[in-house]
Amino acid sequence: MKKLKADFLLTPWATIIGMVTGIIIGIYGQQIIPYIKPVGEIYLSILQMSVIPIMASAIVMSIGKLLMSEEASRYLAKLIRVFVIFLLGVSLVSILISIIVSPLIASDNETKKAIGKMMLSSSTTSSTDTTSSITVIKEIDSRYNN
Repeated sequence: MKKLKADFLLTPWATIIGMVTGIIIGIYGQQIIPYIKPVGEIYLSILQMSVIPIMASAIVMSIGKLLMSEEASRYLAKLIRVFVIFLLGVSLVSILISIIVSPLIASDNETKKAIGKMMLSSSTTSSTDTTSSITVIKEIDSRYNN
């Protein structure tokens, strides 16, 4: 059977070449990034949109295969045990963290108002800007250390 030239895109070399090309364009081709950016955003949107259906279908198919098996009850019992153990573990960690962190939370109204004002003033900045979070932490720290 005749091999198509597009079969190269299925090899790991295509991925490596794409990564190297992206790095080179990112470093040396700053002027063409605004033209390429919409294509990348569309690609990432499509990728994000398709992840949930793929995962849901994989889970449904796995459960279906598990139920078709003669040893399904043994596997289901193990699955339920592991699920409950992890659920309890996550709950325990959450409770411990809340107990550890609760003394650090401000309880007086003046501090709560100051934190609220800082959070409202930081809402005009980008959500990825960590400067406002650092400012809030420093303000809380200075109030408790004074």
